[in-house]
Amino acid sequence: MAGDLPVYRMVDVKGRPHTVSAIDGQVIAQVDAATAQATAQRFAGKPAQWLETAERDQWTVPNGLNAWRPLHRIAIDDGRGTELYISARTGEIMRDTHRAERFWNWLGSVPHWLYFTPIRKDPPLWRQVVLWTSGPCVAVAITGSGLAGCGCACGAALPTAAWRARRRITAGWPGTTWPDWPGRCSCCSG
Repeated sequence: MAGDLPVYRMVDVKGRPHTVSAIDGQVIAQVDAATAQATAQRFAGKPAQWLETAERDQWTVPNGLNAWRPLHRIAIDDGRGTELYISARTGEIMRDTHRAERFWNWLGSVPHWLYFTPIRKDPPLWRQVVLWTSGPCVAVAITGSGLAGCGCACGAALPTAAWRARRRITAGWPGTTWPDWPGRCSCCSG
């Protein structure tokens, strides 16, 4: 369905998507904002509001969506902050996001994978950023694991009487206090 219109959707041998009316066979080349909003409302069963039409944003970065761009972003009034992305070429729902997943992705996967839109929308630039940042990160990880392995991260480099006394008493892992946990984690993760 494209709004209230029954349609056939297909992808040709070159990977280009097409939408054809199931009523009269007419090719639908563009889906306007009102039709996208009606599609979202029908899909969600809740009131919907068109927000914008965009080529890409943080949640629609992957190049696999290029053939379906631009995308209408539609907000659903469901209390979860749901947003649907609908192709302006075919009327298909391409993505859904919710407020909570956007929040957690901004805290987790976006910074971890360097998935910021200005970098990610340019694949050669993104590749270079990932390659050039991964080298120092690997060096730091190896250094941390090496230090943990020789005991430096666990406090062995501190030649104090209290440390030496504690070291004699403790069996297994060196140390028993909070400062020793980074060293323990380094030993395990290395």
